[in-house]
Amino acid sequence: MLRSPNKAGSDSDISKLPKTPSSLAVSRQKRRHDELSRDDFLSFKEEVMQMLKSWKADHDNRLSNMENSLTNIKKINTDIEKSLEFISQKYEDMQNKIITLEKQCKDNHKYIISLEEKVEELYRNSRRNGIEIRNIPEKEKENKNDLTQLVIYLSKTLNINLQSCDIKNIFRGPGKKGSTRPIIVELVNMSQKQTILSSVKSFNKNNPSKKLNVSHFGINTSASPVYVSEHLTPSMKKIYYLARQLTKEKMYKFCWTANGKVFIRKSDRSPAILIRNEAQFEDLKCE
Repeated sequence: MLRSPNKAGSDSDISKLPKTPSSLAVSRQKRRHDELSRDDFLSFKEEVMQMLKSWKADHDNRLSNMENSLTNIKKINTDIEKSLEFISQKYEDMQNKIITLEKQCKDNHKYIISLEEKVEELYRNSRRNGIEIRNIPEKEKENKNDLTQLVIYLSKTLNINLQSCDIKNIFRGPGKKGSTRPIIVELVNMSQKQTILSSVKSFNKNNPSKKLNVSHFGINTSASPVYVSEHLTPSMKKIYYLARQLTKEKMYKFCWTANGKVFIRKSDRSPAILIRNEAQFEDLKCE
């Protein structure tokens, strides 16, 4: 079989051909490019590693600072808790002391009231036989004998057999400047006091147009009214005054004294009420 003389060689033979200079240049350029890329990568890698190390060091430093801060905060919190516990304990101690002091104060107040009542009772007993005569004018250079004669005149007006020996003591009591001081009469026994007080009450009731006045004591002056009552203690005098105000306001109908004590009654059928202190009036006004 005849071959054509003009037929080219097979493609596989091309690789066996010697390389040209241009192909060698391309191969070298590729290798150089690859080498530069590797160096850049290593440099970049080193930079990244340095950055990571720096970041880690900074992070570790910040974390350490945070841990120190947390430790300090924990310590401060512990100190605050201890302080709060101390304050709480002190507060409880103070509360207990206050409760104890309040109880002592209440006990002392009760004790003081009981002492005042005992003193008042003693004071009242010292005046149990005394009467007080008010609104009799004072005489110049007045003495006990003059005062005794005034009481004798009173007994004659009341038809009472009273002698000078029945008067244990007599004197002018204290009074405001410019006012007539009352006459304090201390009798020998309580029955004489009760007799005089009941007789004065009966006399005024039987003589409504000419009640007891200065003329009944042998004094030739105007018929100024004269008042005879128990010789009350200062505290009972104030209570008696306040009790009379209740009767004037028509909140209560009767008001009187007996054995140095003050009583009131709302109506004829109501029970008598003993007034022990001023605070009692507030409750009475609310009834």
